[in-house]
Amino acid sequence: MDDEEFERLRGLIEEVKSGGVVSNFEAKRIRSDGETIWVSISMSPLRDFEGNIIGVSTIARDITEIKRTEEALRASEEKYRKIVEKFIQNALALISEINR
Repeated sequence: MDDEEFERLRGLIEEVKSGGVVSNFEAKRIRSDGETIWVSISMSPLRDFEGNIIGVSTIARDITEIKRTEEALRASEEKYRKIVEKFIQNALALISEINR
């Protein structure tokens, strides 16, 4: 975790300690086996019987496959956008050539 992300996470924890709730904070993490994964983190305050905040509850979901799928979709969209652009360029060039 770099310094910027650490400070962002610290700010989110402070928000939760003040009674706020954090939903779906996305971040990269390194698993115990060394693999880098994406997680979606949600945090909420833990309160005692008097309503005092005594801790932070954290849930982290592995969203690596979702991120991979999103990236594959972006790459596919970019590929087909380039194909369509090239097709249009070629069609316009052909039309221009026909009209000479």
